[in-house]
Amino acid sequence: MTGRRPLVLAALVLLLPLVGCDGGGGGGDPEGPATAYDPARDTSVYDDAPSTETFDDAFREDYEAQVSLPDGRKVRLWYSASGDRLLEQHYSPREGAWTSPVVLHRSEEPDPCQGIEVTEEDGVVAVIADFGLYCYDGDPPSDSLALAATGDLTTWDVDSTLGFDGWQAMTIEPAADGPLVTWDGPEGTGLTWTAASGFAGGA
Repeated sequence: MTGRRPLVLAALVLLLPLVGCDGGGGGGDPEGPATAYDPARDTSVYDDAPSTETFDDAFREDYEAQVSLPDGRKVRLWYSASGDRLLEQHYSPREGAWTSPVVLHRSEEPDPCQGIEVTEEDGVVAVIADFGLYCYDGDPPSDSLALAATGDLTTWDVDSTLGFDGWQAMTIEPAADGPLVTWDGPEGTGLTWTAASGFAGGA
């Protein structure tokens, strides 16, 4: 199940434009590459501090992740205290502050899996996250997410695959229409994403 998600609470992945942002092309810049970032045109609101929320205080590093971009920005993702949501906020060195937390995905599964994988390359941030009953204890996931964002990071594309053992690895590499993200799964399954075309393939 694939779609474009603005930064609002949602249980299903829908194709919706974010108010005030380019609804197509993953935050594309009409005057430059789809993954270009222009601080002067950043529509994010930076007025917050990093969230302290976590699913497990004793092992919080298992349920959150952060990546730094070459331009000094930072992206944080974590599972909610309730266990059924994946949240995000990002930091601007220009503003010296973070955006307020937003929900990228609300799962019907009650528990998160240990570990959030996040990587960045060429202005693209890509993520793997999973949910599933007792998944934090080692049971397989039931709701497997692939996520990608670019530009000012105000719009994220989210692919949710149900009843799947989860994406095992991801890469970002150059392609004809901009950086190509590839997620690899078991038994040769795969998913790709570009800012221009969104998701293709799947489990």
